Amino acid sequence: MYKRNTARLDPNKDGIVSSEEWVEAQQQTAKALKEHGMIAISPGAQGNATLTNILWKEVRGVPEVPSPVLLGDTVYMVRNGGTLTAMKRDSGNVVFRSRINADGPYYSSLVAAGGMLLACSGEGKVTVIRPGSALDIAYQAEFDEQIFATPAFAGGLMYLRTDHHLYAFGANPQGSRK
Repeated sequence: MYKRNTARLDPNKDGIVSSEEWVEAQQQTAKALKEHGMIAISPGAQGNATLTNILWKEVRGVPEVPSPVLLGDTVYMVRNGGTLTAMKRDSGNVVFRSRINADGPYYSSLVAAGGMLLACSGEGKVTVIRPGSALDIAYQAEFDEQIFATPAFAGGLMYLRTDHHLYAFGANPQGSRK
């Protein structure tokens, strides 16, 4: 399984992914995203999806790694460089596309929790966003470490994994913030 999945990264099969091979793989991924983008398929579609089952397609602003998130009737996605795109679920119409002032790569998927969106950049910036018809940043925090993991929620706490630490955020029994 490993060899099959990495063949694209190591075409000369020397067991080492050179910087040239890595750049080529990234370019192929970017090309595939540009050509294929993201599509929405009709919920009633069955079996193999055909063109008649496609509700809409978006090729601009589609992230390479992070998954989009649906909050209400809006799909949100963040891509490298910190561009947040909001689109209507049923039509694919773009509500807004704005930079969130948090550059760098994005590997962590957007998270919707407590009626807010949470975006974590690979450079360690966490952005809390109020959903709506325009970009509305509620809060930003900077960590001195990279963040590649998607935050997780359990037991009333949010867990955030950075390069060297695991943080837990939540309310204490008296209701104040930790």
